[in-house]
Amino acid sequence: FVLHGSCTHQQNLTTKDDYAIVFDEIDRLIKSTMTYDRISGPFWTDGGKFKVWTFFAGPDALTITTSAPEFTDDIALDVGVDTADMIRSRLPDLGRVSIVDAHNCINDDAVSVTKGTPEAAEYVGTVSEAVFSTSNRQGSSVEIGIHQVVPEDISSEEGIGPGGITALVMRTGEGEFVLVSVDGNNMVPGFREEVINLLKTQGFDGGEIVTTDTHVVNAIALSSKGYPPVGKYKPEETVEHVLVACERARAQKRPVRIGFGFGEARGVRTMGEKGFDILTQDVAEAAGIAKHVGIKSGLAAFFSALVLAFLV
Repeated sequence: FVLHGSCTHQQNLTTKDDYAIVFDEIDRLIKSTMTYDRISGPFWTDGGKFKVWTFFAGPDALTITTSAPEFTDDIALDVGVDTADMIRSRLPDLGRVSIVDAHNCINDDAVSVTKGTPEAAEYVGTVSEAVFSTSNRQGSSVEIGIHQVVPEDISSEEGIGPGGITALVMRTGEGEFVLVSVDGNNMVPGFREEVINLLKTQGFDGGEIVTTDTHVVNAIALSSKGYPPVGKYKPEETVEHVLVACERARAQKRPVRIGFGFGEARGVRTMGEKGFDILTQDVAEAAGIAKHVGIKSGLAAFFSALVLAFLV
């Protein structure tokens, strides 16, 4: 079950050779993370542009944020760090905090939330207030069911990657909540609301649908942003698969213990700020060439410039 953290393309891995480092750390956390038989949440806070789900297990907290129906691309890593720091300054006894970006509403004009902008200040304030205002709520036992559906009728070119659609149904003292993760990159406006409204007609008290942004759907089909957001193609089929995953996850609910693990994957190679700036500059230049001399020549110019840029 993949969630999108507060990060931008600057944190993209540059080689598959580093996957093992990340997977090893995840395996370590699965084995070592303390678990608890009670959870507090999920709690919903509408802070204006940014809305927040908060969960608490043991001393730690998990937040899931969305800007829908307003558009947002990524939440920069340093904005997420600032948010966690602000939360801990307001709640010194709190343990660790995880900041998740639902990544579920975008259009061609959407931009990332970066440090020093008014949106960043609003984000930090909204999320920290959401955690602060819900941190003392009473906890309860928890039941969870999970189910994955990998659609055969929706391809990566149409916006859903091999990870498919995974539903996690959770029953706590706050009711029955469902979290849906789609292996895609962001979501067309309005699709999130359509799915959540349908889930409520199925008896769920609340829900959220997020995307993984693993980039497996990127740069394999022509589109304005280099990928088709979830819901652009085959929205009805996507909704049907979501409903199936949710009902099957609901049927599998059982009592569980839950905990949030925190670790670091050291020694991985990422694009970084310079690498990403070079890449985006080359894409823009190649697009300009393609308009004048054709797509094939534009792609050739892009790859030539990219290789030369990273050799400098």
